[in-house]
Amino acid sequence: MRKIPSQTEKKMVYSIRSLKNGTGSVLIGASLILLAMATPTISANENTPTTNEPSNRNTTSLTQPLTDATNIAGKNESDFSSPDSANASLKKTEEKPATEPTTPAATPADSAPQTGQDRSSEPTTSTSPVTTETKAEEPIEDNYFRIHVKKLPEENKDAQGLWTWDDVEKPSENWPNGALSFKDAKKDDYGYYLDVKLKGEQAKKISFLINNTAGKNLTGDKSIEKLAPNMNEAWLDQEHKVFSYEPQPAGTIRVNYYRTDGNYDKKSLWYWGDVKNPSSGEWPNGTDFTATGKYGRYIDIPLKDAAKDLGFLLLDRNKQGDDVKIRKEDYKFTDLKNHSQIFLKDDDESIYTNPYYVHDIRMTGAQHVGTSSIESSFSTLVGAKKEDILKHSNITNHLGNKVAITDVAIDEAGKKVTYSGDFSDTKHPYTVSYNADQFTTKTSWRLKDETYSYDGKLGADLKEEGKQVDLTLWSPSADKVSVVVYDKNNPEKVVGTVALEKGERGTWKQTLDSTNKLGITDFTGYYYQYQIERQGKTVLALDPYAKSLAAWNSDDAKIDDAHKVAKAAFVDPAKLGPQDLTYGKIHNFKTREDAVIYEAHVRDFTSDPAIAKDLTKPFGTFEAFIEKLDYLKDLG
Repeated sequence: MRKIPSQTEKKMVYSIRSLKNGTGSVLIGASLILLAMATPTISANENTPTTNEPSNRNTTSLTQPLTDATNIAGKNESDFSSPDSANASLKKTEEKPATEPTTPAATPADSAPQTGQDRSSEPTTSTSPVTTETKAEEPIEDNYFRIHVKKLPEENKDAQGLWTWDDVEKPSENWPNGALSFKDAKKDDYGYYLDVKLKGEQAKKISFLINNTAGKNLTGDKSIEKLAPNMNEAWLDQEHKVFSYEPQPAGTIRVNYYRTDGNYDKKSLWYWGDVKNPSSGEWPNGTDFTATGKYGRYIDIPLKDAAKDLGFLLLDRNKQGDDVKIRKEDYKFTDLKNHSQIFLKDDDESIYTNPYYVHDIRMTGAQHVGTSSIESSFSTLVGAKKEDILKHSNITNHLGNKVAITDVAIDEAGKKVTYSGDFSDTKHPYTVSYNADQFTTKTSWRLKDETYSYDGKLGADLKEEGKQVDLTLWSPSADKVSVVVYDKNNPEKVVGTVALEKGERGTWKQTLDSTNKLGITDFTGYYYQYQIERQGKTVLALDPYAKSLAAWNSDDAKIDDAHKVAKAAFVDPAKLGPQDLTYGKIHNFKTREDAVIYEAHVRDFTSDPAIAKDLTKPFGTFEAFIEKLDYLKDLG
């Protein structure tokens, strides 16, 4: 059985080992011996081996460095990582007063076992001092969301407020003084914070801005998406950019690691890339996860200037050979510009940029844009790789059969991914999924243009002195189309209904003449509507290219479907009005592309009470409009 040395023996071992480093080490060793002799209570549990896990009891940081002496006494010098290379924040934690208790390890946001729970049955032995990060702030009440602000836009905090809307219980009112005043804000180690009450468990989005009492929007509109039901806080950095975690000091990246089994014994990180001190020394002695934070254990890594990439491996030094790698593949993070913390979990292959283990790259919608392309929108595509998008994407047709994706194009700025493949079925939607996100495609105008663009004549074309009508309606989504013909002397009376035939590029066509058995020899002046059937529903519609209408009163819309829209009339415009009309003479007008056209509403043009005394005709009428045409001409 291995004899556990007493506390004094521990110090002797440490001092002898350090002797080769010079006189300074002898003095340090002697000091430790004197300290051990002067404080016998510290060695009260000297026969109890230290463990890697934080206990549930409050402890002081004073005991940690002393128990560490035993652990490091038998290690080679190559086992020690440079104090400048990782976990630099531990120095600050270890220097806290002995009276300040450390807190038990908190769980990450996805509800897993407490890292501070009792695991006395685990035969783990600490290889490095375990420290716990502490924060001085009040707990967050249920159904509240805390917004941390590193630095307010202006000096006078009493004159600034948090204006909120969307899924909050009481959206701000009475601009600008209705905002939550920072006069009531609390202060913690990060900066100021305010708690906002949400409208319930269904809250998904909190929108806000910081304004001042002068009514100026100081930050621009911001929004926070609740990534998980238990997400209840967010942070704004000095530039007021929103994060789901506390931003770290510039020039560092914090790598958080959470294990659901709570066992961090000999779990370490071997890293390289744009870091000041990449891992070196004897493989696989990487940097241990020893610091405990809100999201498991973490390592802080100093970065080079303008760092872009961080590569690393997760290691379990309890294993041998290649099995020491928790995942065989290298991890690579390429968004150091926008994130100062990343989050790892167990042997998950993903690198998360939020502590809720939700993929930041999320699909938000999908459109069928062409017979060979589907376009999906995403929350972000920063750092997205083509191979990853392909790996996690899936497309099926309306029968549930998988459709092969032949290629993807990533538009990072536009937050869009275009999938290539055989998507020639334009009648049914496709289902597109990316990880857990799934959307049914909507038909884009681009698909309609590609499939159904039509340059021919549309509407009702009256010919042969009224004996024939050529009908063309463009309705690609229709399943069936008919024309309902009404009597020219009584638009309430239905003469008959004739089905249209499906034509090219989304059109429906029919010719009305004496063969249609409507009993009409001259269609001039008869009224009509289109009856359109789509997905089991039937509606009556006005011809978009109608040339004339029957009298229509919108108040009659409640009578039946036939009265909800007006009825068009079969007319030949060439036969209407004066026959000697010519085109208007407009100075400098040569081609229609040169025209500048304004739109004026007949009623609104003369509805201003200020000109009532100038009118001889009732305002809002065509006659009143004519009276003010000179004014319109004077405008140029």
